Amino acid sequence: MSRTHQAVYLSFVVALSWLSGGCSQEYPATFPVTGVLTIDDVPAPNIIITYASKTGNPSAIGRTDADGKYVLTTYKPKDGAMPGECVVLLVPDDLEMGDGNLTLKELALAQKSKVPFRYFEKETSDLVVQVHSDNPNNHVLKIQSQ
Repeated sequence: MSRTHQAVYLSFVVALSWLSGGCSQEYPATFPVTGVLTIDDVPAPNIIITYASKTGNPSAIGRTDADGKYVLTTYKPKDGAMPGECVVLLVPDDLEMGDGNLTLKELALAQKSKVPFRYFEKETSDLVVQVHSDNPNNHVLKIQSQ
């Protein structure tokens, strides 16, 4: 076998090993989390939802669809969140960032976001959920606009 063929064969073996999970990484256990977000009892589209762990575990993130539904991801798409108590953060996905001179709060106020600013930050959000390892985690989040 020529050196060129050996190099191609070796590349093929490495690629095949990678595709078949040879380079897989193990992550801590996560559990599926789905839900729906409403604002003033109306489904809320285009909201970035973050479940920020109160115990320091990695956060899980998702985005609401046109019906206000979301699925969370921590490590791999739609793998859910780690169990425990989480503070829920909500940030509109459609805020125009402008020239960078305004804070996120100022942008939200200027663009009349329906999501109250207190949900933007872990320190001020009062929306708390529990992610369970033994139950379905389908959360209904209801908030009122500003």
